[in-house]
Amino acid sequence: GGHTNSVNAIRLASGSNFMISAGSDAAIIVWDVNSKSATGGQALRTLRGHGTSAVTGLELLEQTPNTARQILSCGQNGEILLWDWSNGALLRQVFVHIHAMPRGAGDQPRGVSAMHYHSASNTIAFGDRRGNVG
Repeated sequence: GGHTNSVNAIRLASGSNFMISAGSDAAIIVWDVNSKSATGGQALRTLRGHGTSAVTGLELLEQTPNTARQILSCGQNGEILLWDWSNGALLRQVFVHIHAMPRGAGDQPRGVSAMHYHSASNTIAFGDRRGNVG
């Protein structure tokens, strides 16, 4: 199966037949794009680690022997997570946006709505739903 809600990000793994997608259904799905199905590719595995929050962004790490098949994901729960997409393992929580969670009645989660990983400086930049960047 595929996503049950909107798709928020897609990345293609260079030099391979794999695509990774992130959705509002809190799922990250690894696809084999050469396996044809009614939706265009075969879903190989589903990664879940952002609770019930939408996954809003994905970044593939530069392909080196130490980071091959690793991705970063960000979500409305304020977390940035590091995964091995080849086996679905959650490797670690990289960051938690401490201002992302609701503070009182009626306050909506701010979440991490976008991110970018810069491999040369090993830096993650992110933005939240309230216009903050870090």
